[in-house]
Amino acid sequence: KRLELYGYKSFAARTVFEFGEGIAAIIGPNGSGKSNIADAIRWVMGEQSYSTLRAKGTEDMIFAGTGSRPRMGIAEVLITLDNSEGLLPLEYSEVLVGRRAHRSGENEYILNGNQVRYRDVLEILGGAGLARSRYTVIGQGLVDAALALRPEARRALFEEAAGVSQHLRKREEALKRIAETERNLERVRDILSELGPRARTLHRQAERAEEHHLLQRDLEELQRIWYGYQWQRRQHALAAAEEALRAQTALLQVQRSRSAGYAERVGEVEARRKEQEAVITHLTDRLAALRDESEALRREVAVVQERQGLYDEQRATLAAETEALASRREVLQQEITHAKEELGRQQTACEAAAGELRAAREELAAIDAARQGVQREADAAEARLSALVRTLSTQRARLEQLGERHDRLLAERDELAGAQERLQERLAHLTENREALQERAARVAQARQESLARLAAAEEEIGAARQSLAAAEQRVARLERDRDGLTSRQELLARLRQEMTGYHPGVRAVMGAGLRGLLGPVV
Repeated sequence: KRLELYGYKSFAARTVFEFGEGIAAIIGPNGSGKSNIADAIRWVMGEQSYSTLRAKGTEDMIFAGTGSRPRMGIAEVLITLDNSEGLLPLEYSEVLVGRRAHRSGENEYILNGNQVRYRDVLEILGGAGLARSRYTVIGQGLVDAALALRPEARRALFEEAAGVSQHLRKREEALKRIAETERNLERVRDILSELGPRARTLHRQAERAEEHHLLQRDLEELQRIWYGYQWQRRQHALAAAEEALRAQTALLQVQRSRSAGYAERVGEVEARRKEQEAVITHLTDRLAALRDESEALRREVAVVQERQGLYDEQRATLAAETEALASRREVLQQEITHAKEELGRQQTACEAAAGELRAAREELAAIDAARQGVQREADAAEARLSALVRTLSTQRARLEQLGERHDRLLAERDELAGAQERLQERLAHLTENREALQERAARVAQARQESLARLAAAEEEIGAARQSLAAAEQRVARLERDRDGLTSRQELLARLRQEMTGYHPGVRAVMGAGLRGLLGPVV
């Protein structure tokens, strides 16, 4: 309905063309810009070949300037299309398509005043057979060039005219996305295969950490019991010896104080003194022996402390390994999370590919309907051809009847002969049309069979991709269950250690009080 040019090639000023009903013609002398108008229509509809646009690059699309006008920095073409019949997939009676080019080489595409992508313009115009179509604008020599095309190129031209090429492009895009999905699934499989040995190693390390924790707990409990027993036994023996020494010392003092008043009993007292001294000597020897035993116990305690230091170092090493395992578990958790996110993205891509596959099926059904329409046209042409053949037979019969009147009706015979020639020419023309229609119907049927075969192959590939996706999801779920089991087991061990499950009640009371002695916690 409307074409607006601004800064495009020779149109420096804003120029508007209004197209009414019927056929519009643009006339003018050579060099007035008639071809530039056709190039502008091609350009705004997405043409990317600069040779078709009679240019070398984007800068050739922009007004280059003259002696009286400076050159411009932008070229803009806007075209308004009538969509009252709904040929374009938009809910508007008029559709405005625009394109801008800058000297920097950047191109902008506009649809109803909104900036869109080049692909969006192609998809919308492609629904009506307008996007980058070689027959949208018929230039000089295009018909002769089409007739001179090779069979492969002519087939591509017919496929584009029938709308099949657009579906083939969409199918190729869907196959590329499916291949990309397969590659992504392969990467997910590689990640899962890499995580499998790590999970087994982590499981073994967790078992070692748990075993170390149990052994360490048993060792600490045995050490507390042993040191408590030895300390209590030595304390009782030392207290008894000291008490006996104090008693004997007090008795000796009493005897000495009484010796002054009992001079007459010196002999008896002396005897008793000797007995007491013997007892004291015995107790002194006993005390020395206890002291020696205590010294030996101290040396034994020193040895045990040294062993305890070694155990503490081993415990610190195992604690560091436990922390490293915990850090590795967090890293593994992050890797599993990333794998799940990647899996979600691949599943989304697979669902999108399935949606495009459904759209391709619908388009294939439309192609089948078009093929049926062509077949109906071929049948109608065949019926018309049969009628003409019957008419020709009638005319021939009449010509044979009029053969007897050849002399009198020579002029009529000549006229009938001319009519016969015209009918034969028309018959030949209809025969050619019938053959062309039959050939077109055969090509459409062949294209439909090929599309069905490609569609079945695509469905098989999508089924295989979904099976691989389900297997990957099962492996991820199994790894998550293993991880949850390790986490629960570690939490249980930490809770048992904190609650001191399995300790004697007295040991738990002392450990809970947090008292410190000479050698460690008081037991």
